[in-house]
Amino acid sequence: MKSLLLLICLGFYFTSFAQQFEVTPNGLKDASNKENTYLVLNFEGKSAKELYDKSLEYIIKTYHNPDAVIKGKLDGEYLRYDTYVPNLLYIRNMGIKQYFSASFSIVLNFKDGKIKYEIIELEMKHVENNMPLYFEEGGIKWYIYNRKTIERPKAKEDVENFFNALVKTFLIYLNGESNSNNW
Repeated sequence: MKSLLLLICLGFYFTSFAQQFEVTPNGLKDASNKENTYLVLNFEGKSAKELYDKSLEYIIKTYHNPDAVIKGKLDGEYLRYDTYVPNLLYIRNMGIKQYFSASFSIVLNFKDGKIKYEIIELEMKHVENNMPLYFEEGGIKWYIYNRKTIERPKAKEDVENFFNALVKTFLIYLNGESNSNNW
């Protein structure tokens, strides 16, 4: 019963915020505008500099070695940082779980009142043999879509849930809704 309640709450939680990524045969896209590979996050009344500073603070507080993950920055305009996620998802193959890890960069561009949030250079690789997981079939390899139809719905859902939770965590932090200062 508790698990069912938790699943219902998580479902509501993820559908209640508008900015979401969706996995398509062409990669991660804005769920509300499939032409965009990025999300636009709105922050009414915040300057680009305020958003940049809060985003930099988020990276510093979230990553164990922020100096190593930050790959580029322009004060008040741009941030780029790398992320590695071990065992992001698994795919069952003949009853055996095949795990895949991911590495990617997050690029943030700042304007007054908004942030352009983009995932670039996303690579998902099998943890044992380093074979890539692609969004669309293209030979003998792992893939999520097979000729525009979903071949691995659980993998699609896992990728979407991870990246949407990542965005949601970022939004919570930037909106000051985190409980980290309540000690």
